[in-house]
Amino acid sequence: MHDKVNDAPQGSRPSSTETSNSGGGFGRGSGAGDFSSKGGSHSGSNSGTVGSSTGKGKKDLGTVHRDLFTRPQGLDKRGKMGRAVACNANFVEIISDIDRPIHQLHVGFEPEIDAKQMRIDLVREQCVDIVGEHCIFDGMILYIPHSLPPENSKRVVKHKITGGDVTVTFRPSVTFGRNDPQAINIYNLLIREAFKAIGFVQVQRNFFDPGRANLVKEWDVEVWPGYETAVRMYEEQMMLCIENRFKVLRRATVFQQLVSEFKRASGNMELVKTNCDHTYTGSTILTLYNNRMHRLSRFEWDMNPMSQFHHAATDTKMSFVDYFKTQYGVTIQNMDQPLIVSEGKPKQPGEDPQVTYLVPELCNCTGLADSMRKDFKTMRVLSDFTRLSPDRRRDSTLKFIANAKANDHVAKMFNFWKVDFGNSLVDLPCRQLEPETLFGKGPTFSYKGHNAEWAKDVKQAGNFRTVNLNDWIIVCPDMPKAFDEAFKFIKECNTLGRTMQMDVSDPFKWKVDNPQATAYHEATKTAVENFQKETGKKAKMVVVIVNDDNKTRYDTVKKLLCHDMPVPSQIVKLETLAGKAGINKNYSSIVLKILLQINCKLGGAIWKVAIPLEKTMIVGYDLYHDSTMKGKTVGACCSSFDKDFTKWYSQTLPHSNPVELGDNLRKFTRKALQKYHEDNNGELPGRIFVYRDGCGDGQIPYVRDTEVRQVQEAAAEVGKALNIEYTPKLAFTIITKKVNMRVFKKVGATDLKNPDPGTVVDSVVTRPERYDFYMVPQFVNQGTVTPVCYNIIHDTTGMPPDRHHQLAFKLCHLYYNWQGTVRVPAPCQYAHKLAFLVAQSLHEDSNDALKDKLF
Repeated sequence: MHDKVNDAPQGSRPSSTETSNSGGGFGRGSGAGDFSSKGGSHSGSNSGTVGSSTGKGKKDLGTVHRDLFTRPQGLDKRGKMGRAVACNANFVEIISDIDRPIHQLHVGFEPEIDAKQMRIDLVREQCVDIVGEHCIFDGMILYIPHSLPPENSKRVVKHKITGGDVTVTFRPSVTFGRNDPQAINIYNLLIREAFKAIGFVQVQRNFFDPGRANLVKEWDVEVWPGYETAVRMYEEQMMLCIENRFKVLRRATVFQQLVSEFKRASGNMELVKTNCDHTYTGSTILTLYNNRMHRLSRFEWDMNPMSQFHHAATDTKMSFVDYFKTQYGVTIQNMDQPLIVSEGKPKQPGEDPQVTYLVPELCNCTGLADSMRKDFKTMRVLSDFTRLSPDRRRDSTLKFIANAKANDHVAKMFNFWKVDFGNSLVDLPCRQLEPETLFGKGPTFSYKGHNAEWAKDVKQAGNFRTVNLNDWIIVCPDMPKAFDEAFKFIKECNTLGRTMQMDVSDPFKWKVDNPQATAYHEATKTAVENFQKETGKKAKMVVVIVNDDNKTRYDTVKKLLCHDMPVPSQIVKLETLAGKAGINKNYSSIVLKILLQINCKLGGAIWKVAIPLEKTMIVGYDLYHDSTMKGKTVGACCSSFDKDFTKWYSQTLPHSNPVELGDNLRKFTRKALQKYHEDNNGELPGRIFVYRDGCGDGQIPYVRDTEVRQVQEAAAEVGKALNIEYTPKLAFTIITKKVNMRVFKKVGATDLKNPDPGTVVDSVVTRPERYDFYMVPQFVNQGTVTPVCYNIIHDTTGMPPDRHHQLAFKLCHLYYNWQGTVRVPAPCQYAHKLAFLVAQSLHEDSNDALKDKLF
C-alpha cells in the first residue's frame, strides 16, 4: 500500500513513504479416445454451491468479487482417478463472527505527515479513547467494529518530534458486513498487526524477523526469515495461507560501499562514478527507517544531504537533513555524499515517473551480487537457510501461530474483533495419478520414468520420430583444442546415431578466426553460402562451437540463423564438451542430449505419450518482456498439428497493451488452425485446448471476457474462409506457476515429505469461484515442491475433471529439452522459450521456414 505524499512537488520528493484408484488409464471407463463422458457427482461445497461455511457455519461467499467467478453453476470439479494420498497444506482455518458490521473511516492530518509509522502512532496513542486500543489503521484508512459519534470526528494532538499541534480528522466512509469483499482486507490487516505485535517488521507486503537473522560472514550479508500471508475464501471455509519468505540484506550501507569504491579507485572520482553507476544501477535497496524497498535508478552526484527542495506542506525550502530529522527522527552524519534517485511508476499514464531522493547512509542493498552467486560455498550456505523441507516449513508455520496466540496483545485484539485461527495445518485429500508410459522408436520400446525422469531409458528406446543428421555444418574456433573437440564430437554423434538408428553423415567444417561476434556472423554466413555452392543443397543444421556464453555473439548468430538465413542451429560451448578441467566424465551423456536436441530441431520427436484425443489441437501461450523495446512484450504461441502431439507450430508477435494482446491471440489462433488444416488433409480440429501462461489474478476477467472470445472469433473466421460453419469445442485454461500454496505428503504419524509427481489437489484449498486444481508434476529432493495452479475459465469440451487432470500431466511429459517432466504443459514451456529467444536475442519474428520445427 502506497500512501500519498504531498509535501513536495512532482520530481522533487525526498523520500517515498509507506505506502478411488481406477488405474489411471486415460480413456479407461469411457472407451478409447472418448472424452465426452461426465464425471460422477459429489455432495458438498465442491459441487459449486453459492455459499460455503466458516467455522461458525455461516455463508460468506460474498467475500469473493462477483467478476472473479468463472466456475459453472453446479459443477463438481473433483476427480476420481488415481491413488488417494493424505496431505497437509500450508493453511490454517480462520474463524469469524460474520454478523458484526465493520466501519471504515478516512483519517486526515493537518499539517500533513509523510512518515506512515508516525501517523499510526499519533492515532493509536493520542486518540485511543475514540478509536479503541485494537482498531486497525494503515496510516490513512481506519477500521473499527463500532460507529464513531460526530463529536469525536476531530482531535488535536501533539507531533512527537516537533511538539507542534496536528489536527486529526476522522471522516466516515462506508459500513460493511463481514460477508463482503472488503472484509478480506480486515482479516489481512489483523494478521499484519499480529506480526508486528510479536516483533516482526514489514518490508513491502511481507513480514520478517531481523532478530532471527542468519549471518553469512564471508560476504557480510544477513538472511532475514519471514512470512507471506493471505486470507481468502477457499472451498470449505475462510483460511490463512502462510508461506515462508526470506530477505537477503547486505549489512554495509550504500555509503560504506561508495567509500570502498573510492578507495579501490584511489580517489579518482570519474572512475568511482563509472564503477558505481555500473555496479548499483537497478539494485534494490532497503531504507531501514521505514522498511521500504526502492529501485536505485541513478546517483545524483551534484546533490548532497544539505541540498534543499520545496516542501509543499509548509511552502518553504527544506534541506534533506532537516526533512529526515523531522519526518523520521534520523540524523544524517555525512554531508559529503551524493543522493540516490529512485524512479517509480507514473501516477497517471503520460505523466513523468515519480522521483524519490534517498541518502546512501540510510540505505542498504538487498539481494545477491553476481560475485556472490558465483560462489558455490556461499550459495550452499544460503540454501541451508532458505530451502526448507516440508517438516521445517510446518514447524516454522506452527511456531508463528503459537507465538501469535501466546501474545497478550494479539489475544485481546482477536477477541475485540471476534476472530481466531486454527492451531494446525489443514488436512488435504489428494490423488496421485499413475506414472505415464513413454514410447520410443516402436510400441515395444516403451518405458516409464523413475521419479518422473527417464534419462537412462532414452538412448536404448531410440527416437519416436527420427530425422537423420545429413547436410549439416559445424563451425568452430581456429584453435587446436576446438578442432580436437569438434572431431571428437562428430565421432561420438556417429556412435550414438548407430545405437539410436539415426544416420549421422560427415559435416561440412568451417573455422572462425577470432571470438568476436562479427567474426562469428561472417564465418557462419560464409559457411552456409559455401556449403550450398559446393553441394547444391541447403544446409539442414548448423552447429556452432563457441568459447564462452557471450550474449552478443549468441544473439548475433541466432538472429542470422533464425531470421536472415533460416537454418535450424545448435550453439555449443567449448567448455561443455571439454569439461571445466579438461576432463569430461559425462561426455557421452552430454553429446547424447545435444544430438537429441538436434533431432527435435530437425523436426523429429524423442518420445510420445498416449493422448487418445482425435481431431484436437493443443495451444500454449506465454509472454516475455523485450529487453530492447520499452513497454513492449513479446507474445509467443505454440500449437500442435499432428495426431500424436509431437509436432508444434511456433509464432510470435509483440504487443504494448491488452487490446493488442487479445488481437494477437486471434492472429495466432487463425494461423494455427490454417497450419493444422494444411497438415491434416483439409480437416480442422473438433476441439481446441488453450493453456495460457503469464496471467495474474487481476487479468482473469479480461482474459475470460476478451481472449476466449478472440479464439472463438478466429475459428469462425477460418471457417468462413473455407465456406463452412466452424465452431470447435474449446477449453481455455490459465496456468499460474507463482503460487504460495505448498502441499506436504504425510508419512507415518508425524513426518512430512514432498508429494510424488502426478499429485492432484482439487478440493479444500481450491477456490469456490473457480474450476481449478493444483498439480505437482515433478520430483523434488531439496526444499519443498511448488505446485502449479490450473484455472479452467471456459470449457465446452464435455470432458470431466479427471480428463483435464490427466491431459495436463501427460503434456508435462512432452518437453524434449529435458528427460523428465516439466512444471507446465510442454506447449507453454515451448512458448516461454520462444518468447524468451525473440525478446532477448532476435527482437523480431523468426523466419516462416522454421516455424514448424522446435528451432
